[in-house]
Amino acid sequence: MSTDSLDTMRELRRVVAEGRITIGSLSAATGISSTLLLRLTSESVDDGSGITAHAGLLTSEETVRVTGLVARLTAGSGVDDDIRLRSILETLTCTLELTPTNIAALTGIDVAAVDAALHDPRDVAMDTRYALAVRASYLLHAMGDAAPSPQVR
Repeated sequence: MSTDSLDTMRELRRVVAEGRITIGSLSAATGISSTLLLRLTSESVDDGSGITAHAGLLTSEETVRVTGLVARLTAGSGVDDDIRLRSILETLTCTLELTPTNIAALTGIDVAAVDAALHDPRDVAMDTRYALAVRASYLLHAMGDAAPSPQVR
């Protein structure tokens, strides 16, 4: 694990400037207005470092959403796909309490392949691993979409 901290604003500006994501996509994902996101990503606002320098522009909840998204779009993009698949399966089993049998039934993948992927995805044939990754990702999103929205106070 790296001890480097994430400069959210610098990374946000970079991913927008490089065309990795648009202001419209950011707005759709975060619920923050395009106008505010344009202001945050403009170089003229660079009077401080990090997202805390812009604390007056974002609510604390918006700050958490932007920081999480930027971390996933930057630092998270370098995660190995096999590790990512295992993490998805672990989230489904540990957090969402699905069993490997549940996952197999919901994805149409053999339970032995699901079990193997939980231990080491490299032990699963590439075509099965691909199908499991896509279907487990879909399942994770479906389960997440069913979760209650956090109460805003």
